[in-house]
Amino acid sequence: MAAIVQTITNNSVGGQPVSIANTREVSQIARENEIPLIIDAARYTENAYFVKLREPEFADASIREITREMFNLADLFTMSAKKDAIVAMGGLIAVRDSDLHADLVSAIKSRVVPYEGFLTYGGLAGHDLEALAIGLDPDPETGEPRQAIAEFTRLAIPHRVYTQPHLDVVADALKAIKDRRETVPGYEIIEQAKVLRHFTAKLQPVRA
Repeated sequence: MAAIVQTITNNSVGGQPVSIANTREVSQIARENEIPLIIDAARYTENAYFVKLREPEFADASIREITREMFNLADLFTMSAKKDAIVAMGGLIAVRDSDLHADLVSAIKSRVVPYEGFLTYGGLAGHDLEALAIGLDPDPETGEPRQAIAEFTRLAIPHRVYTQPHLDVVADALKAIKDRRETVPGYEIIEQAKVLRHFTAKLQPVRA
């Protein structure tokens, strides 16, 4: 099935946000050509925050309202819950109009059971489902999104590739960087691929 996929935020351009205005135009093109629009929503909250800061129309809108506006423009979305939902594992897929995409919904359901688990939990443990519900919701007392207690660097580690000594070296290197953080310069991209540049880009220190 042909489809248009829009990632929010856009990993291919270094995590830049996607505007509602852009999504409206993409959605119109998709519907005029009867092509489903799929949103990869792993970092939907971050994207909505940038929309609030940069699009005057949404300056007074809540993150929830901006997210709803974005999702209403798509036919379906997928989400890795490890990102903005702050869950150790798992994710979700949602189809906006099950009548319009009845065959797709049926195909999704038929694959969930043998590959993930029953439809209501998708193979996730109860504590992961609870974490997902909490991670997707703002602070219950203030109604505002929860502020992260710290900013972290993500290290993606392939399964069964690195041994403990390898990871010890990484840990030592990160500690060494932290210890001399005042002298560590920023970096700029000097060479990049046309697609998914962040995987193979070459960097050099920014000269003061």
